Amino acid sequence: MVPEALRIPLVVLATAATVIASQAVISGAFSVSRQATRLTLLPKLKVTQTSPEHSGQIYVGSANLLKVPDGGWLPLVIAAVLTTVMLTWRRGARLVAARRRAMEGSLEDFVAGPARTVPRVPGLAVYPHPEPATVPLALRTGVEMTHVLHEHVVILTLVHRGVPHVHRDDRVQVDVLGDPSDGIVHVSYQVGFHDSQDVPAARRCDRAAWAGAPRLHRGLRRVCAAARSGSGVGDVCAVRAAARARP
Repeated sequence: MVPEALRIPLVVLATAATVIASQAVISGAFSVSRQATRLTLLPKLKVTQTSPEHSGQIYVGSANLLKVPDGGWLPLVIAAVLTTVMLTWRRGARLVAARRRAMEGSLEDFVAGPARTVPRVPGLAVYPHPEPATVPLALRTGVEMTHVLHEHVVILTLVHRGVPHVHRDDRVQVDVLGDPSDGIVHVSYQVGFHDSQDVPAARRCDRAAWAGAPRLHRGLRRVCAAARSGSGVGDVCAVRAAARARP
């Protein structure tokens, strides 16, 4: 349909347009898969960040299953299966979350009640917990079974920020839950999508990691004042994931 002289340029142009369009479809599939996971419509998927600056540039290997041969019925069948999986997972996740919240109970009530009546034992315990308003199930179960509570308790919540890196001085936020004297604090640890999220590995950090964050250091010392030689601060360093490795 075109002159012979324009055939090669148009083939090149059409090929480039096809590549761009296919990449856009693939990127869209990756983005939709991640958003579906965040909305609890899909199980957790491994997401690889392919850009050091833009959070939307990702690779989700599992999403490649969405690529199918041509055919009208096959996409409909796959869509039906995926929809069933998403709706089932979402309903199950809601039921599990509701049941877990009921078992955990209010953190405010726990701090005002059982935490004040049971004996305290020396030491510091860190409980990773995604919901700041409820009691970690491990903490509640431990108190019910042993009838004791550690002298210093840190409830740790990992908060994901939509930025590449969170500055080390801004990563940790400490909430003493209204009463610094009870030794129970909630710590929000904020990370970017290129920051380390390996909290156990962060236990290797030392007190020097707090040198750039004296305000946070003082905040934790208020609740760990009874710890000898600042050892409580060294243990709480577990909430700092790779602080020394990031700017």
